[in-house]
Amino acid sequence: MRTRNRLLHHVVWAALLSLLLVAAVSAAPDLRYPPTPAEKSALISEGWAAGRESLAARLEEGYFPGMAGRAGATGMTGYHQWLLLWKWFDLLARSETAEVEALLAPRLFEEPSSGKLTFLPLGVEMSRSEEDALQPLSPEKLAEIFSHPEPRKELSQRILAPEAPEPQEQAIAERLSPQTLSAWVTDPAFSEMFFATLSTEDYAPGVLGILQDIQEADPAAFRAYPGLALAIAVVRDFQMPAFWPHHQVKQKDVPLAGTTPVEWFQRWVKANKSKSLLADLRSMKPEALKFVVDAPLSESEFAWATKNARFPRSGFAKAFSAVPYVMERLKNQEYVWNQGEYTLERILKDGGICVDQAYFAMIAGKARGIPTLFFTGQGSDGGHAWFGFLKTGDRWELNAGRYENQNYATGEALDPQTWRPISDHELKALAEGFRDKPPFMAARDDLLLAALFEKRGNLVLAEKASASAVAVCPEMPEAWDARGSFLARSGAAPETRRIFHEAAVRQFANRPDLRTRHQGELVALAQARGDTATAAQLERQIISANRRKRVDLSVNAAAKKLVALLEEGKPDEAFSEYRRLLNSLKATGGGSFFYEIVAPFSSELAARKDTKRARDAVALARKALKPETESILSQEFDALESELRGGGD
Repeated sequence: MRTRNRLLHHVVWAALLSLLLVAAVSAAPDLRYPPTPAEKSALISEGWAAGRESLAARLEEGYFPGMAGRAGATGMTGYHQWLLLWKWFDLLARSETAEVEALLAPRLFEEPSSGKLTFLPLGVEMSRSEEDALQPLSPEKLAEIFSHPEPRKELSQRILAPEAPEPQEQAIAERLSPQTLSAWVTDPAFSEMFFATLSTEDYAPGVLGILQDIQEADPAAFRAYPGLALAIAVVRDFQMPAFWPHHQVKQKDVPLAGTTPVEWFQRWVKANKSKSLLADLRSMKPEALKFVVDAPLSESEFAWATKNARFPRSGFAKAFSAVPYVMERLKNQEYVWNQGEYTLERILKDGGICVDQAYFAMIAGKARGIPTLFFTGQGSDGGHAWFGFLKTGDRWELNAGRYENQNYATGEALDPQTWRPISDHELKALAEGFRDKPPFMAARDDLLLAALFEKRGNLVLAEKASASAVAVCPEMPEAWDARGSFLARSGAAPETRRIFHEAAVRQFANRPDLRTRHQGELVALAQARGDTATAAQLERQIISANRRKRVDLSVNAAAKKLVALLEEGKPDEAFSEYRRLLNSLKATGGGSFFYEIVAPFSSELAARKDTKRARDAVALARKALKPETESILSQEFDALESELRGGGD
């Protein structure tokens, strides 16, 4: 009997232990701790889509917001690692066609009257007149276009890299090796770098495909240079704009090379090992490296620069002035290169104008391993080009060849990751130290989760997450933008939105572009409630506060004011406002004032058959801006006056 009782006792305990083990395995994990290898493997075995859903539910259940000076759930190491895992599952479960459609949709527009479709090419931004004449396609029209394989294929070929396979109705993970994916997903360091670099405007299937090709070609080099591989992948997922490197040279004259991403990676690894570079590519982040690897020129160009462009890194600005300036080209309005092949050697020998000087310096810097950008901007006497380079660490020199006396308020370059414009002010902001700190990383994840929670229908938690991002990292502009958009989208009270944007204006009191953005929201809110006096006062503040150092912002606000008056049928008030603006901005307006106000305003007046006032507007502007004889701006005035003389009275 005793033996039988002991046996029964063991059986009961064995059953209980078995139940406890089953419960432990099936219980939700504690998100305070990173996922174990077994938990990762179990999720991967579920499948990417199923794993995405179960992870999203866990993240939602375990989330709590942060507060000023302290991150919430996203500041916890364990929760962050689970979120990294969700990022992979979410990405790999998406379909290739959905990814490319999301990239194409913002580039498709139509004329409301005719229904004619317009596609916005890579590297091209809409003019103000185009913005007024075109509208985005409705979701219904986009769905109709994308329901047919041929239009989607044809449009995809306009943006994706030539070697990119045609997007299919399949998960992104389908083209990738399970072994490669498992290695990436279970590597926290690589995952951190990957998702810190990947943009919502990247073609993720292309990026991952390039990374896999590079890794399979040389696993050891991939492990030693993951940042370089990632920089190449996010640049080479798209084709270059047809006008690269700039609009004043024919691309057929540029010595481009048809290297594959794998060959390009191997080229830069070899250059780094040769010690011919002024920086170690292994020490740079992908967001800097993309400004090194974005010029697919022939090897002879880089070899020539390595041998002949012997400027020290700290003094690389001298590369700009090394190219002699050919004044005759400016006088003769020969703005496009006409000296044959556009090589560095030819540019240095024959000389050029500012665009050629900037291009020479930019490519010479890249050849030596220095991140560089080609900038253009408007100043007192019209357009100019210069270059910027990463001088040390995160410190950018953005004024190489930029003439201080010409008041170039903003320089604009192209971000090779998306081929969208990036200003010198934005680039400088991206290098600010707070972006490497834990609060920024926690706030960035708060924003991601806010979008996830909103998509899942949990608006309460979405609201908390968006507020958390602002509280945890108030220096982060993206947090304020996302929070402001959420408040507008979720129907927050106008007074709540007003208080929010006023707080943003105070937060970014020393950042004119950000301050002006939120002041613009306050203008819109005032107009919506019929408070025209407050709206007008805010507009005057924007124009007045930026007229010296950021005249481009003043001009932009002024142009909107003039357009509004003309659309309201108030030409007399518009002309009076034009005179007032001219008097206020004449000292600093320059090319920005001409291109954004003088030219469109006079043309609009002419289109309305008010030709005399159109001519008066141009004459007043020439007298106020006083462009130097034979300058680009003076020539633009000549052309506009000639155009208006062709009209009747």
